[in-house]
Amino acid sequence: GILQRQKDMNKIRLRLLAISSAGADVVFRVLHEYIRASQRKLRDIFSNVDLDSDGELSSAELYECMTKLQLPITEEDALRLVRYLDRNASDTINIVELEEGLREYKRAMLHTMGTLRRRRRSACCR
Repeated sequence: GILQRQKDMNKIRLRLLAISSAGADVVFRVLHEYIRASQRKLRDIFSNVDLDSDGELSSAELYECMTKLQLPITEEDALRLVRYLDRNASDTINIVELEEGLREYKRAMLHTMGTLRRRRRSACCR
């Protein structure tokens, strides 16, 4: 019931806080908007970004690609994203790590937006 919903919302808030405090939210937001606008798949973008075709992205490769796509991130933003997503301490990310991170970001954003909408509706109907 209500207690479970509050626990779920706390988990979502913690995820967003982790993403945000890691600085990864900037790149996720820009990347998510680009994917929506261009209707390209993340795997296609990853393949274009992976300049040496090793299946891994360094922060330099990520920054270079985002710059070529004219997406507004800094080198520090790219480094933060790689550090946040890198699960095996390789200083690079693979497509699975990137997909999981973007999925986590989108899920957290959708829950946050849904909560805000419900709060607005309940506030205006009181």
